[in-house]
Amino acid sequence: MSINDFRDSIIGKPHSRKPSNYPDSDMGTSQSDKSLIMGTTRFYEEILLSIHNSLVIVYNSEGKHIEVWGNAQTEEQYGIESKSLKGKSIEGFFQEPEAKEIHNQVQRVFKENKALNFKVNIKFPSGDFWFEVNLSPMKETQGKPKTVIGHFYDISDMVAKEKKLLSINEKLSYIIDHAPDGMISTNSKGVVISVNKTLTDSSHFQKEDFLGKKFHKLPIFLQGDYEKYQSITEMFLSGQIPEPFEIEWKTKDGKTKWGEVRSGIISKKGKFAGFQLAISDITERKEIENDLFKSKQAYKIIVENAHEAIYILQDYHIRFCNARTLELANCSMDELLTTSIMDLIHPDDREIAKRRIADRTDGKRKQDRFVYRILDKEGNLKWLENNTILIDWHGKPAILVFATDITDTKTAKDKEKKYLKSLEFLSEKAMEFIEIKADVDIYPILGEKIREIEPDSCILLLSHNYQKNITQIVHFLRCIYACDNR
Repeated sequence: MSINDFRDSIIGKPHSRKPSNYPDSDMGTSQSDKSLIMGTTRFYEEILLSIHNSLVIVYNSEGKHIEVWGNAQTEEQYGIESKSLKGKSIEGFFQEPEAKEIHNQVQRVFKENKALNFKVNIKFPSGDFWFEVNLSPMKETQGKPKTVIGHFYDISDMVAKEKKLLSINEKLSYIIDHAPDGMISTNSKGVVISVNKTLTDSSHFQKEDFLGKKFHKLPIFLQGDYEKYQSITEMFLSGQIPEPFEIEWKTKDGKTKWGEVRSGIISKKGKFAGFQLAISDITERKEIENDLFKSKQAYKIIVENAHEAIYILQDYHIRFCNARTLELANCSMDELLTTSIMDLIHPDDREIAKRRIADRTDGKRKQDRFVYRILDKEGNLKWLENNTILIDWHGKPAILVFATDITDTKTAKDKEKKYLKSLEFLSEKAMEFIEIKADVDIYPILGEKIREIEPDSCILLLSHNYQKNITQIVHFLRCIYACDNR
């Protein structure tokens, strides 16, 4: 039915025959109703010309369709004929529950005498469609509504997009909620507007404990750190993004945890809209670091106070050493670290020491213990007993050396050996002294025998007369090496 036909049927112009779509008398449509409707025909004609996916339906107070406007494209899309709706009640055409919804809304407009909007899903023969419905009262001269005009605007595509967007948002929300990191988002004033499940679960706080609070006053932060987080908030509000930082925070039951925070700015249409933080739980890592620190401190105390010299040898250079090593070498740390170990070893021991070090580094010896002599910075001779272990030092093989100063022990053993040798010599030569005649000068013979024991010594024999209290030199032998050097 065209607008003109509708107009003619409403105002009662003579026709050669009664139009098939002329409203029946039982529809309760008076002449005044028709006049009210005609006042809007031009308006709806423009609507129909500009909006294809829409229907315009006029209802009376009984909820019957007085008139239905739609174009051919609309009718084809929904699988209906507009004229098939005429004269039918809402419940007579639409299915439940949308029929009840439309009926209630139409009656509400009649009752409240004002327009309203709502959305409804309608099942047409060709499928389900979503409509945004605008119902407006058409009032008579007394101001009371006599009919209601409903504009059904097809929003199926928009609803489908909203559902798709909602689905995407739900997925994103799920991903954020179950992310391994705790997530906090704020608005442009630094007030928390969202917090994910990961953070609430790990902190044992509820979302309500976070939402609506200033970031720097969140319950997870230690009270003494409020000023610190206030300054971080001010950085965000000024458009700056702080570098990743570590925080110490607490759970609702007072347990201390550690987190590493990474952050970013939230922008909308190019303007600052807030900031977001991701908090990674690094509590386990911090506990390990603290344990390692304590262990390092303990080892440092042990190493630095050890009686042994402890050092790491790599490429014939000392890479690390304790205080005892410096004491034995009689030099500073800088001097020792820049000096080859071969320069410290006694020249007579260098060849064998170098070979032993090379074999140990190459893994040819699983464990090695050997003795060599060193000369400290002042040239003092020291004997070291070395116990070595092959280790990895910064990706390269090295030797961990535990060196014990055995100089005193070595000297004492040498003296003991000489003393035993002297006793053995004297016992062997005792009979020779017994056989010497009384008139023979015994001192030169005694000097020669002593030289056999100590060939490198100068020998001076003294005689003391206790009666006269006189001491005199009775024999003197010069040192052979001393004489040769002269």
